[in-house]
Amino acid sequence: MPLYEYTCLDCHRSFEMLRKFSEAEVPAPCPRCGSEETVRHLPVFVVHGSGNAEAGPTAGGGCACGAGGCGCH
Repeated sequence: MPLYEYTCLDCHRSFEMLRKFSEAEVPAPCPRCGSEETVRHLPVFVVHGSGNAEAGPTAGGGCACGAGGCGCH
């Protein structure tokens, strides 16, 4: 089951809840105040790789300028 993050619109508390995919859009009751006036946040995914994080990109720039013509490199 995925872990979803919600924020209560009444008490402004953020909380996480394990739920089935089919229950993701069903209002999640706030564990603090019991309100069902909650909003679900977009999921954030973390990707772990086995490569060297300091190596950086192998080609091109880190922005839309590509070759570095904008002066950001």
